[in-house]
Amino acid sequence: MTYDWSSYGIIVWENKLVGVRKIVNGMPGKWGPPGGKRTPSEMTALQTLLREIHEETGLRIRGPQARPVYKTRRRGEKGNKFQVFYYIIYPTEVQMTLLHAGTSSEEASLITRTEMERTTTPLVQRVIRQHLPSGRQHRPQRNQYGGPRGGQT
Repeated sequence: MTYDWSSYGIIVWENKLVGVRKIVNGMPGKWGPPGGKRTPSEMTALQTLLREIHEETGLRIRGPQARPVYKTRRRGEKGNKFQVFYYIIYPTEVQMTLLHAGTSSEEASLITRTEMERTTTPLVQRVIRQHLPSGRQHRPQRNQYGGPRGGQT
């Protein structure tokens, strides 16, 4: 069986998270991670995610340390089956000064983990609580040469 997919990225930058708010029924929605549905030309969930990040935040992330942390299967509004992927992303090259609401979001900002958890969906809350360490800087572990430790990508 073939599944379509959506990808979402919890972007960690200097102990804050990149959050976006989309318009829902004419009103600003909850904070959430950037992401969305794939286009036919995309072959991987990570390609989808990097495009969505740019569309929603204006950021172009190069050389991300993206770690897939959660995957689930859902049924869409039209009854189609699709997968939802969540990534934790530690950008290595990005200009946060370029952060702004993109073409498909009302607002984009660096927000605290607490603010994201308090104002997002239960699924995103669970992903954050299970996969981001609390009480310390959210940075990937590095080996002695400055690269990711233990095969992290």
